[in-house]
Amino acid sequence: MERDHLLANIQPRRLKCMNIVIDGRRTSLRMEMDIWEALQDIGDRERLTTNEICTFISHHIGEWRRQRDVEEGQDSSGDSDTGQKGKGGETITLTAAIRVFIMNYFRRLAQGVFQAHEGESHIHFGLEGNLP
Repeated sequence: MERDHLLANIQPRRLKCMNIVIDGRRTSLRMEMDIWEALQDIGDRERLTTNEICTFISHHIGEWRRQRDVEEGQDSSGDSDTGQKGKGGETITLTAAIRVFIMNYFRRLAQGVFQAHEGESHIHFGLEGNLP
C-alpha cells in the first residue's frame, strides 16, 4: 500500500452530525465521516450497533480516568460521581474517547492481538490505552 493512499481521503471539515442513543437518551455527535465509518466497521466485525459501541465507551470513560490517575500517582477517589474529568480538570469528551477507542481497536487488530471474529466479542481490547 502506498503512503499517499492512507491520506488520500482527508478533507478538511468533512464532519457529520449524527444522533446516537446511550442508555435510552438521544445525543448528537459531530465527527469525521471516517470515524463514523470506522465505528460501523467495528460494529460489523463485533456484531454490535453503533449505539451499543458508543454506550460501551461512554460507560468506561470514568474507568479510563481512574486507571490513568493511578498510573500517574494521582487520587481520583473524590471525583467518582463525575468520572469524566481528566487530569488538570479537563473533560474527557465522548468524541475523544471514541477516537481513542477506534485507534486502539485497529492497533490491536494490526498487532495480531485478536484474529478474525470467531463468535466471541473482542470489544474489550479496544478500551485499553490512554485517553487525551
